[in-house]
Parts: sequence; C-alpha cells; structure tokens
Amino acid sequence: MPRRRTLAAADKDIRALALARQGLTYDQIARQMDYRDKSGAYRAVQRGLRDAYREEADPLIQMEAERLQALRRLFERIAITRHLVTSASGKIAVHPETGEPLVDDGPNIQAGLALLRVSESWRKLKGLDAPNRAKVEVVTRDMIEDEITRLEKELGNQASADHPSPG
Repeated sequence: MPRRRTLAAADKDIRALALARQGLTYDQIARQMDYRDKSGAYRAVQRGLRDAYREEADPLIQMEAERLQALRRLFERIAITRHLVTSASGKIAVHPETGEPLVDDGPNIQAGLALLRVSESWRKLKGLDAPNRAKVEVVTRDMIEDEITRLEKELGNQASADHPSPG
C-alpha cells in the first residue's frame, strides 16, 4: 500500500513547483529547499504538479458525480414504473381475452441498460475498475528441462571460449 504523504510534505512540493515556475533550475531548488540533489527537487516538482492538477480536477469530478447520481435516480424511477402499451391514437392497449392493459417492458429494459452505463461511468470516475494485473504463466517440466539444457550448453560454450585447449 502506498505511503500517505503529510500535509507539510505536500506543501513543500507545491513550494518546489512555485520555484520551478519562477525559472529556478532543479539544482537551485535542491539547494534552496535542502534536497540532497536535483533529483529530489525534480520529484518534488512532479508531485507538486500532480497535486495541483488533482486540486483543479476535484470540483469537476464532484460535479460529474452529482450528474451521474441524478441520472441514476431518474433511470431507477423509470425502471420501477409500470409502463402500458398505447396505440397510435394514445389509447391504452388491452389484452384481447382478459381486457387487462398490456404492460410495455421496453422502457424498463432501456432504463436498466442506461443504469448499467451510468454505473460504468461512475466506476471509471471513481477508479473502482482496477486493471487485472494478475497474469498466470504455465511452465511445464519439459520447458524447465529444455531451459536447463540450453543454459548448460551456453555455459559449456562460454567455458571453452574462455579456456581454449592447447593445440
């Protein structure tokens, strides 16, 4: 788990960024801010840039989250509402045998699909869909033995090249 930075460390990074924006070199920033070398100053400026961007992005993320929540509420309402089939003239269609109004599931299905898209957008916005980093490689006994044989040959060739036989 990544280590959390303190507020003081974040402030120091922002100060390093401010110095870089004033035109100071990384060496100058390092000397002025007591970094060991210019690479420390460089990393501080990069973190400062990242933090500054995040501060500007947070209100936009919040606004987008509110929009997605409003859409979610709308589509949830549509999904649970009973919709009836109507004719072109606007009359409610009824079952020919029972006389009951015909239910139209189309709007509910569309709302369900829209909810799924809103959910996908929400997960992307919040970074909840972490990439699957786990990769599995199957290695067979034959593969291992082949690699050992190859390495032994390579070592044998290298040893004979390092110590040529007299002749």
